[in-house]
Amino acid sequence: MKAYLFGIGFCLCVLMSQFSLAQEYSSSSYERYVPLTDRAFDVKVGNLRNQVNSYEERLRRSRLRWNQLFQSQFELKKGGPAEQLNDALENSSSEDKPKPSDSVVREKKFSNQMTSSLSNRYYLGFSVGALMAQPSKFSFLNDEIPIEFDTGIAGGLEIGRKFDQWSFSLSYAYSQASLSEEAWSAWLWTTSGLSIPVSKTGSLSFHSARVRGNYLLDINPWFALDLGLGAGYCFSSLSELPAPYPGQRANAFSYSAGIGARIAISDRGSLNLRWTYLGSLGGEDSFEPIDAYLAEVGASYYF
Repeated sequence: MKAYLFGIGFCLCVLMSQFSLAQEYSSSSYERYVPLTDRAFDVKVGNLRNQVNSYEERLRRSRLRWNQLFQSQFELKKGGPAEQLNDALENSSSEDKPKPSDSVVREKKFSNQMTSSLSNRYYLGFSVGALMAQPSKFSFLNDEIPIEFDTGIAGGLEIGRKFDQWSFSLSYAYSQASLSEEAWSAWLWTTSGLSIPVSKTGSLSFHSARVRGNYLLDINPWFALDLGLGAGYCFSSLSELPAPYPGQRANAFSYSAGIGARIAISDRGSLNLRWTYLGSLGGEDSFEPIDAYLAEVGASYYF
């Protein structure tokens, strides 16, 4: 029995010694591993810092060398390196570039003067041209009489202000045209079956007042395309009609759309070419309002 107890005690002592040795080994290995990894990380960070410092030093030295080389190539008595480089480049380009002729210089000077002088100024213009009125009709008693017009004459006045790319103006136009004798004869033949010569066909008077806005598209310093829109009021009248037809009148709101050109001829004037469509809206008078095309040639004085 004593031998059995002694064996049990001996086994417990051996197990306890093994457990203490394992715990001591694990704690010592952990203490050895952690400082080892920290030291390795610090070493890597230090190496990277040294590499970055060496690259920065090389870059600084290369910059110094390039600055010295640049200053030695373009060094003059006065001025800094940037001014010296600009002077050298200007001298070389002026020697290589051919000098423009006197006519080219005068033309550029004239163009620049006209472009700047005709902007941001008021202007007064006039125009003459041709009116091409579209067919219309009027009513008398129970008859509805179609009418056509020969090409007439037109004249207009305009006052406005020109900006860089836009101009706004108030314009008035007066036009006069004769009624077509062929249209009268054709209507008489259709209604009565008779061909009666018409000695007096009548005349059209057309008045138009509009506010216009124009967009100017510069092609070169002295030539610009003129694109315009307008709105206003028009008054039309028919007079001296064949007997027994009385005179006719019509009033209506009007609109316009046109395209043209402005040609600068001096620092105070321009020549104007314009093609305009005149349309009408509404009107409840004895004959339908007149739509027409207007071709104009005019001039403007800037002040």
